Amino acid sequence: MKRKSPENTVTASDCLLNERQAAQYLDIAVKTIQRWRLVGSGPAFVRLSSRAVKYRRRDLDEFIESRLRTSTSDPGPAVQPNKARRVK
Repeated sequence: MKRKSPENTVTASDCLLNERQAAQYLDIAVKTIQRWRLVGSGPAFVRLSSRAVKYRRRDLDEFIESRLRTSTSDPGPAVQPNKARRVK
């Protein structure tokens, strides 16, 4: 029996989630993750084709980690002015 080498092993963090699954993982609306993708303020994503967008679980986890705060007065990293615009 052949053993898989470590570089060929797919981990849970490498699994690709669709838009609905990613939104559910982050406990947000699908429209929110779509808006974030449009303005470039959300988690990294993979565009497999013109219509297929996926998210790696590790990128979602990194996005969550980047939003950790220790105080409600902690604004976090400075927001880029062009990324803070509302999209209708």
